[in-house]
Amino acid sequence: MTNYFIGDIHGCYRELMELIDKIDFDPISDTLWITGDMLSRGPESVRVLRYIKSLGDSSKIVLGNHELSMINLFYNNFKKKFFAENEKKENIRNNIDVQRMFLENDIEDLVIWLKSQPILQIDSEKKIIMVHAGIHPYWSLQDVISYARDIENFIRIEEAEFFEKFIQLNRSYRWKKKYFNNFEKIKFNINVFTRMRYCYKNGNLNMNIKDDYQVSKCKSFKPWFLFDRKIDRRYSIVFGHWSSLNGKCSQKNIYPMDTGCCWGRRLTALRWEDKRYFDVPCMVRKIQQF
Repeated sequence: MTNYFIGDIHGCYRELMELIDKIDFDPISDTLWITGDMLSRGPESVRVLRYIKSLGDSSKIVLGNHELSMINLFYNNFKKKFFAENEKKENIRNNIDVQRMFLENDIEDLVIWLKSQPILQIDSEKKIIMVHAGIHPYWSLQDVISYARDIENFIRIEEAEFFEKFIQLNRSYRWKKKYFNNFEKIKFNINVFTRMRYCYKNGNLNMNIKDDYQVSKCKSFKPWFLFDRKIDRRYSIVFGHWSSLNGKCSQKNIYPMDTGCCWGRRLTALRWEDKRYFDVPCMVRKIQQF
């Protein structure tokens, strides 16, 4: 059995299929780990979702911020409200891509499937943790598991009530040992699992900076994976989300997998057993800009 990790696909179905062929993936014996953000930006998000869903137990995925946004739109009457409110904005490419998804006959089944997927994947034998964006450095392994389960249960149970408040997540950047209520804690934790890049020493998140940490000169915050962490360092952390890292990190047992296929670069897979990387170039001629 071989384990392959693939970073943010973002609707790049043709590149995904080419990469699957290149690694000779066999769903009978192999497992495909996906770091989230399977959809949006690229041209064929629905085909990506259908393929990964069809793999069943041969795939392990985590939800990213784009999956949560899609669920949010679905439960907020996308066709009547969202596109009408946003059609005059200059940057509407992503909205148009999502609108096309909502016209598909199986979109409700895909959304229900996404709602059942986890925020966190852990293999205790292989000592692997996979999330979309990262793990807060002040969390223990028990915290990580508990917080992920809280989010997953909340998403599966709640519908409009939760997702109506989804837009408030941008404001949930302050880390607290004790929160006023469980919803405030869940909002912050979702940002950690799906959107975090930089942290301050006090545990707060910087949600504005997206650049590669090697060119960032600010000393008041740093990437989450450069802090001393509570989790046993024998665990490897695999994540996506941060495309400007371009799949590179100097820290031991830290594996960033987003290599910016939707931005015109490449889609990458990591074969876990020998830590060998495979990639295919983006097939889109018009490269999107950061």
